[in-house]
Amino acid sequence: MILRILVAIAVAALAFGLRCRAVELLPTDYDETPYLTSARELADVLRSGDLAKLTTTNLQPEHPQLMQLLFAATLLPTPDSEPGAERPNVGGGMSKLPEAQLLAARTAAGALGALEVLLLACLSPLAGLFLAIHTTTIKYTSLVMLEALPALTSLATVMAYQRFQRTQRRGWWIASGVLLGLSAAGKYMYAVVGVAILIDWWLALRSAPTALSSRLRPSTGPWAQLRPLVSWGLLSLAAFFAANPYFWPDPLWRLENSLLYHAQYAGDGSPGGFPPWQPLVWLATSLPAATARAAPRLYLLRLDLWISLLALLGLDRLWRKQRVHVLWLAVGLLFLLIWNTKWPHYILILTAPLCLAAAEGAQRLFVGPLRALLARRSGA
Repeated sequence: MILRILVAIAVAALAFGLRCRAVELLPTDYDETPYLTSARELADVLRSGDLAKLTTTNLQPEHPQLMQLLFAATLLPTPDSEPGAERPNVGGGMSKLPEAQLLAARTAAGALGALEVLLLACLSPLAGLFLAIHTTTIKYTSLVMLEALPALTSLATVMAYQRFQRTQRRGWWIASGVLLGLSAAGKYMYAVVGVAILIDWWLALRSAPTALSSRLRPSTGPWAQLRPLVSWGLLSLAAFFAANPYFWPDPLWRLENSLLYHAQYAGDGSPGGFPPWQPLVWLATSLPAATARAAPRLYLLRLDLWISLLALLGLDRLWRKQRVHVLWLAVGLLFLLIWNTKWPHYILILTAPLCLAAAEGAQRLFVGPLRALLARRSGA
């Protein structure tokens, strides 16, 4: 156990180092301007002490508020500054964002990304290593964007659910519900992990009802069967609204308008003109090694395609060991294929289970044959 913890910490340290490098070297991305501007305004509200203004302050009402609040908290001790003289913008020209605040918010995102790797490495050190070096994950957990926190909490949601399955303790079931709400409060699409958990719970109920906790196991009647799921869902909703002060004055109307924005944005076609299968392209493509500042090696390795191929080899092994992660991967991929908006950072909703499956594929392809070879030699 001690060795496993030390390995997980080492993998997380590698992940944080790679993200710190990306924090320093990546040019300013398009989405960083609105998110950092919103975080700066929320930071002013926090400094004023008039916290009631959090219910009226949200420059990005199409998104939940939680990650923006976290960015705002990181800006509190950070003085304002001039834009970085050497930091370019991806759209051309130089960055116009205050460098000190940009770096503070990026570092917070990078730390959350490293924590996600730490959690995954506790499940599988090899999976954690794959996530640590996954180029798309590195990039979008090193920018002032919304991905890092819900990617972490969605993984924690599944792990709490798995812990409940093993220990039969109600506290882990409650924790998974709260973490699911926080995942949605970070970014709506990360709530897909909840669908995977519901499917897994239903499959477990069908195959072995006694595997569920006696407090959650249905007794008789349809309501008894639905009661644990309804309470879990209500708990998730409560956590979601609690983490979004902007919704408090009029929760239903503001949530409806926030969600409708995304439906209207997608419209009848894909923004950017991407085909329906574009998420598969993102999963098979490593990001370019160079940027305007970072060349020649921003990323340690560019193995995203190989990670995806290894995942295909490991799906059946992962299904037998941790079925809920395969369901998470399947539900997330189905959502990405159906949803009209196809931006590359959306694949972060499934890179954690993808890397777990890849670890199982590597075990099949390399570790298993190596062990068999060593066994034959020792027997000889």
